[in-house]
Parts: sequence; structure tokens; C-alpha cells
Amino acid sequence: MSSMIDDQDPESTPVRLVSRLASLVWWMLLVALVLLALYAGIGRQLTQNIDSFRGEIEARLSQKLGHEISIGSLSSSWNWLDPSLDARNLIVLSEDGEEVAASLQQLRVRLDTLSSLFRLRIVFADFEADGLDMTLSQTPRGK
Repeated sequence: MSSMIDDQDPESTPVRLVSRLASLVWWMLLVALVLLALYAGIGRQLTQNIDSFRGEIEARLSQKLGHEISIGSLSSSWNWLDPSLDARNLIVLSEDGEEVAASLQQLRVRLDTLSSLFRLRIVFADFEADGLDMTLSQTPRGK
């Protein structure tokens, strides 16, 4: 009887190991799938009313760029796991705030989610700008 147990242990150890490994892989896939579903679901909910944050975005951009920024409208959409942001009628005022330094009819930016995860940095799939009108001025000192 003792020899039968000893004969089964070496065979059952690799089988148990493979079974546990397969179980671990399935659990990891399930967790990854749930996380992706949460990302897409929560992301779609948060970005559907992006236009309501337009004032805060304008203020933040104005502060960072040192020029007054005005955005006509903001909207968002999703293509699978990739969010896309669409801004229309962007206006950048000069430093004194009296002249329009630049205007942009439409700006569309789409994030590449999977590439961003693999590279551990933000990667854009698309970056489109249409209708750019810019005024450049040079001072007598060459600035």
C-alpha cells in the first residue's frame, strides 16, 4: 500500500502544479477583463458631460500657457477602449488680452489606451487640428 502512494505522488505533483497554474491564468484573465470593463464604463460616464468642465479646463490652460484661452465647445467619444476629445472654436488671446493671437476651428485628440499601458506613458493614436489662424508679431528687439 505504501508503494502505491509513493507511485502516485510524483505523477500528481505535476498535475497539481499545472492545474494551479491554469487556475491562476484564468483568474488573472478574469481580473484583467473586469478592470478593462470598469475603465471603459467609468470613463464613458465621466466623459459624456465633458463640456460642463470647459471653464475649469480654460482656466487651467490659461494658467499653464500664460495666455487667455477660450473654448467654444467640448465633446468626447469612445472607440473601443480609446477615448477621443473634440474641442471646437479655440481662441488664444495675446499676452495683453486685447488681440487674438491664434484660433483653431477644431482640435481632435484620441488616446491609444493599450499602447499607453504597454509603454507606461501617454500615447496618442490621432492628433488633428483644423482651421488654424495665427498672428505672429516680432518686437524691434527680435522677440
